[in-house]
Parts: sequence; structure tokens; C-alpha cells
Amino acid sequence: MDRKYIPGTIEALEQEIRKAQENQARMKRVNAYYRKHNTLEGCPDINAAAAEKIHRRLKDSGGKPFADKTLRHNLISIKETQRCLRHVTALRDAGDGWAFNGGRIVIDPERRNIMLCDASEEIQRRIKELGVIFYSTAPDGTPQMMYFEHLLPELLEMTRKYDELYPKEGY
Repeated sequence: MDRKYIPGTIEALEQEIRKAQENQARMKRVNAYYRKHNTLEGCPDINAAAAEKIHRRLKDSGGKPFADKTLRHNLISIKETQRCLRHVTALRDAGDGWAFNGGRIVIDPERRNIMLCDASEEIQRRIKELGVIFYSTAPDGTPQMMYFEHLLPELLEMTRKYDELYPKEGY
């Protein structure tokens, strides 16, 4: 595995997302204030120096204090950071593997694969119906797939869904 979960990463990403979301909301409020008042004087979300700087830029461009392109870029950044948070959370939750009602998922970092252990053929069929496909088998017959970091969140979610659909007492 190329990356391991680093403690503190999740909190840092959550803080980065929170700040970017606050900045997005602030930029929208400034644009709305300008649209309503046609000036930034008295806008509670920016100081006088920033308002003056934006006014100079607006005289030249005739646009909004914060262009749609700027808002879009910030939103894309938020979504990318949220995706990264999802993967880092999955790395933390996955560790070297986890157990679920149908067996165990084992992550082999040296061979870069994910294996489904202790699962009957019926359980393998049910998992395949949920959309998880183990593409090959190990020499001992254990179903496995290549390890890709982006698969972890989906695989964790699928095994949680499996646990909901097939409670332990159901088999």
C-alpha cells in the first residue's frame, strides 16, 4: 500500500473543508450585498481596505466582486477535499482489513491486493450481486482483486450494506 492513514489527517481535511465552505458562503454574501446595494460600503463580510480594492477591480471589469469562475473553482476545491477525506477515512477504517457478517476482507500491501477470506460460495454470490467483484483467485482459491485506494470507501460501504441485508443470524 502506498499510503497509510496518518493520525490528524482527517481533522485537518475537515478543517480545510469547513474554511473553504465558509469562504464560499462569504463570497456569495458579498456578491449578494453588491447586487442589492451596488456598492460594498457597509458590507459586514469584508473590511474597508478589501472593499476599496474590489471596487477598483470592478470599475475595470464591470462584474461581480467575486466572479462565477472564482466561486466555481472554490466549489471544485471543496469537492476534491471531500473526496480526499472520504479516502483517508476509508484508509483509517480499513487498516489491514475488516470482518463483516459474510467473512473477512484482508488487504495485502506487499502484493497490492484485497482478498475475501472465510466466505462461502453463497456469500461470494451475494457480494457479487451488491456490485463487488473479486476478479481473480489466489493459489489457495481465495477471491481477490487488485488494491486501488479509491476502492476502499466503496468496499467498506458494500460490506456494511451486506451486513444490513444479511444479518448474522440469517445464515
